[in-house]
Amino acid sequence: MPKIVNVEEELPKNPDVNRVWKLRKSSSVDTIVVHQAACKGATTRGIAKYHTSPTEDRNNDGRVDAWEVNHLSAKGAPRICYHYTIERSGIVYKCNYHWDVVWNAGSRRINKKSIGICILGDFSGPDYDGKQKPTKAQLKALEELIWHLRVSDIWSIPDKNIKGHCDVKRSKKSCPGTIIMNFIEKTYRT
Repeated sequence: MPKIVNVEEELPKNPDVNRVWKLRKSSSVDTIVVHQAACKGATTRGIAKYHTSPTEDRNNDGRVDAWEVNHLSAKGAPRICYHYTIERSGIVYKCNYHWDVVWNAGSRRINKKSIGICILGDFSGPDYDGKQKPTKAQLKALEELIWHLRVSDIWSIPDKNIKGHCDVKRSKKSCPGTIIMNFIEKTYRT
């Protein structure tokens, strides 16, 4: 099992205390969706801050620039939009409770039944030229985390339901990147 550090209560949250995740029965989970950060210096805390920040004129110049727009929601997400992140070192952070319906897949139907995992890094894909490759430690942690989630007492996640974000949201062709998709294909689909 990978080293999992629980940071559910430590990460930045939306400043509006009324912005909370919808809840589900944990037993409804039957899918894992894998993502990449698509940012070379990404950290779990930095992603949480970005996801939860409402769109606003942060530099007070009278307009909202592209970098100030929250692509998830103008009001910001309640919390980081993944259940887990995997750092370059292979350390896994648990960011949300399993019963939280997080906005990870770009599909309400999939969000309601999935666990989202984000691998931190900037990886190349079909229409994107990334600056890094996933580390061996990240790929090992991903495999161990998926195994751990699949053998839990409440879930039975079939191989076909281990997905890359690109499998769910076609506009995200490069998420989680070619190397990670090849890993998913080789490990769970052959």
